[in-house]
This record gives sequence, structure tokens and C-alpha cells, in this order.
Amino acid sequence: MDASNCHLVFDLQMKSLGNTLLDVQVVNRIVSLHVRNDLPFTAELLESRKDEITEALASIGYQFLSMKCSPYPVLQLAGAEKSLEGTGGQAAAALPSAYVQKPYKGVDIRV
Repeated sequence: MDASNCHLVFDLQMKSLGNTLLDVQVVNRIVSLHVRNDLPFTAELLESRKDEITEALASIGYQFLSMKCSPYPVLQLAGAEKSLEGTGGQAAAALPSAYVQKPYKGVDIRV
């Protein structure tokens, strides 16, 4: 894995914050963070800690570019929208498709 250029996704189930999806994109050691959580205070909490996040990333040689907060993803199961929470086996089976990228059509050239 190239730590300077990568895409990381963490699906966390925490007691205090509930289901949280962290989508971290790193391009040339520049970090963009997308946090998905249904609790209304999550965005406020992260905004209040933005300086700490920036300093922590700078201390290990990364630049913090942006942070976005949005609701936790909803899956389409059997024609009805359902949150991932409380759907049991159906959601577990469908969950990997939430992370799959669209097929890449193009050419990457690294010199």
C-alpha cells in the first residue's frame, strides 16, 4: 500500500457514536476525510476538533485538505430503503456492494 496515495474506508460500530463510516482519501500526502454518521452532533464535534486533526496530520507529514460530514449510507433492499443498522444478515450480505467502486475506464501512467 502506498501511504502517500491511497483510499481507506473504515466501517465502525461504536457505542457512543453508533454506526460511522470513515472515508479517507490521500493523494500526494494530502488528506480528505468524509465522515458518515446519523447523529446530528457529529459534524459539530468534528468541526470543533478540526485544528487538532490538522496538527496531528501535519506532525506525521500530511496536509489536511477537507472534511465532509453526511448521513450514514442507506441500502436498497427488496425495493425498500433500509438503514444498515438492525437489518441483520441481509445488510451484511449487501454491505460489500456499498464499498465497491465503479469499474475504472482509463489509463494510469506513472513515470
